[in-house]
Amino acid sequence: MPTFIQRTLHVFIRIFLTLSKKERVMFGVCVGALIISGFFVIQSIIQSITVVVPASGGDYTEGVIGQISYINPILARDGSPDKDVVTLLFANTLDLAESIKHSADFKKWNVRIKEGAVWDDNTSITSDDFVFTIQTIQNPDTLSPAYPDWQHITISRVSEREVSFQLDQPYASFETVLAQLRPIPKHIFESIAPANIRLSKYNFEPVGSGPFMVVGSKVEDTGFVRSYEVKRNDLYSAVGHVPYLDTITLMFFESEQDLVNSYNKGQIDGVYTTDPALKDKIVLRTQEISIPSMKYYAVFLNQSSNAALRYPEVRLALMQAIQTEPIIQEIFNGQATPMDGPLPPALGINQERIPHESAQTTLQQAGWKQNETTKIWEKGSVPLSIIMSIPDSEPLRTLAQKLVQQWQEIGINITIDARDPKTLADEVIKTRNYQMLLFGNILLAHPDLFHFWDSSEKFYPGLNYSLYENKTVDRYISTLKRTGIEDTQRARYLEAIASQINRDIPALFIVSPNYIYLTKTSLEGISQKAISLPDERFVNITDWHIKTKRVLK
Repeated sequence: MPTFIQRTLHVFIRIFLTLSKKERVMFGVCVGALIISGFFVIQSIIQSITVVVPASGGDYTEGVIGQISYINPILARDGSPDKDVVTLLFANTLDLAESIKHSADFKKWNVRIKEGAVWDDNTSITSDDFVFTIQTIQNPDTLSPAYPDWQHITISRVSEREVSFQLDQPYASFETVLAQLRPIPKHIFESIAPANIRLSKYNFEPVGSGPFMVVGSKVEDTGFVRSYEVKRNDLYSAVGHVPYLDTITLMFFESEQDLVNSYNKGQIDGVYTTDPALKDKIVLRTQEISIPSMKYYAVFLNQSSNAALRYPEVRLALMQAIQTEPIIQEIFNGQATPMDGPLPPALGINQERIPHESAQTTLQQAGWKQNETTKIWEKGSVPLSIIMSIPDSEPLRTLAQKLVQQWQEIGINITIDARDPKTLADEVIKTRNYQMLLFGNILLAHPDLFHFWDSSEKFYPGLNYSLYENKTVDRYISTLKRTGIEDTQRARYLEAIASQINRDIPALFIVSPNYIYLTKTSLEGISQKAISLPDERFVNITDWHIKTKRVLK
C-alpha cells in the first residue's frame, strides 16, 4: 500500500506535468526561493538560540628564535626559550593554590595547595615539593637565576598541603613573586646533588604540573634542538581548566630570516615578536595581536659623571627635545605608547608630567649660550656635551641614533658609546661608569619600585641606574611595601612616586613597546591585557583554541 509521502509525491508530479513550460520555470523558481529562505530562517533560529564556544582539538606550532637548554623552573632564565616551555609544563604557585593568606604586616604568607593537584606521573603535589624547591634555589651550588629573589625568605612545612613563607621585611606584593615560583618535584630531584641538577635528564624530559606535558623533541646531529612538542595534560583538571588544544610544538630557529621563511611556507602557525616590522616580511594572511607591555625604554642620567647633568634645566631641556611620535612611528611602526613617567601606561596610573615647552628657551632662560663656532650650548666652562652608553643591539641602536638627531638639532652634543650587551653589563653598568645610559626596564603587574628608585639601590646589584636619591620617594616606596595590592591607596602612592620622580628628572622616559603576536587567523583566545615577560603570553594558554562548536544559550 502506498505511503502518505508516496501519494503526495505522485499528486505533486501530476500537477507539475499539467503546467506549461513557463509555469514550470516559475514554479521551480518559487520552490528554490522557498528552500533558500527556509535555510536562512533555520540558520537564523539556530544562531538566536545557540552560542559559539571553544571546542577541544587542534594542533598549534609556534616559531621561536633561540635554543632551549634547561626546561626546569629553577634554572630557566627570564626571556629565554627555556622559560617559554617551562610555562607550558609547570604550574605556578597561584595556579596551584587553593588559598593564599598573609599576616597583617605582610611578613608571613601561607599557601594551601589544591586537593588533587598532581605531577605528570600522578604523584601528589605537596608542601614538601615547595620546601625542596625553595631550598634548592637558595643553595648557591645550584646556580639558580632565581637565587637573588629568595634570599632572606624562610619556608616551612605546615601540613601536607600547606606551606608558610616568612619574610624578613614586609612585602605586600609578594604574590607577584609567588606567581613566578613554579615548584619542581622533590621525588625526582632529591637524590641529585644541587651542583649536578644541570646535568639531569629531567631538564629535558621534565615531570611537570602544568596544562601540558612532554611528547618529545627533534634534535639535529649538531645538537641543535629543532622542535619540542607537548600535549594536553588531562591531569591538570584538579588545578584549572584543561586546554582546548591537543598539542603545541615549538620550533626553534637560529635567525629571524629562517623563522620568516618557515612561516611563509606554512610550517609554523604563529610567532611572538617585539619587532613591529616583522609582519611586513610575511606574505601569508595573518592576524596581528598587539599586547601592551610592562617594559619601557629610558635614558638614565648619572649626574655624578657629567657636570652638565647636575643642572635641572639641562635635564629638563633634554626631555623637552625628545619627540616621541616620530620615534613610535618610525622605529616601532606605531606599536608603542609614550611614557609619561616611570610607570608604563599599561598600569593605568596618572603621572604628573612637566609641560612640554621649548628646550632652547629653557636653556636660554637659565643662562646657557650657544658657542658661535660649534653651536654647542655652554654655561661658563661647562659644555652641553654628553656621552650616552647603549647596548649594541636593536631597537636600542636605532633609538639612540634618533634621540641624538633630535638633541643635535637644538645644539646638544651627544656621543654614542655602543658596547656588546654583556660587556656593557659587566664593565659599564655594574660600575656605574656612564654619563647617560639608554636601557630598558621591566616591571611586574604590581610593581613596588624599590629596586629601581630607592636610594639604597644606587649601586650594583641594585637597578637604580640614575643613582637617584629622594627621601620622599624612599618613604613612599617603604609605604608601598606595606600596602596590599587590593588597597585603593596603592594607586595614590604610585602616583606620588611618579610625580616626584618627574619633577626631579633623574631619567628621560621615552616609550613602552608592545608585544606582538602574529598568528594564522584560525587561532583564537589570546586575550592578555598586559605582560611583563615574553613567557607570560602563555598565561591564558588554556583558553587558546582553533576549533569551535555551538551550544544552547
